[in-house]
Amino acid sequence: QLDATIVTGQVNVYGPLGYRVTVDGRDMGPMPVTVQVAQGVRQFKLVSDADGSGCALPKEIAFRSPGRPETVTLACP
Repeated sequence: QLDATIVTGQVNVYGPLGYRVTVDGRDMGPMPVTVQVAQGVRQFKLVSDADGSGCALPKEIAFRSPGRPETVTLACP
């Protein structure tokens, strides 16, 4: 029998100021930001406010402590 429970939680996202963050194609706002996501591999994208440049960064999200946010730090290579 499969467990169909989807675990979600908050993730505090940090990185360079002057960038906006999207997660799985949804604009989440300027850095730093707290987002609500399901655990698993999420597609983060940084987009510069100055010139629109940026990068995509897949990150594995796993909630280790129920009710406590996880932290992700992003930077374009």
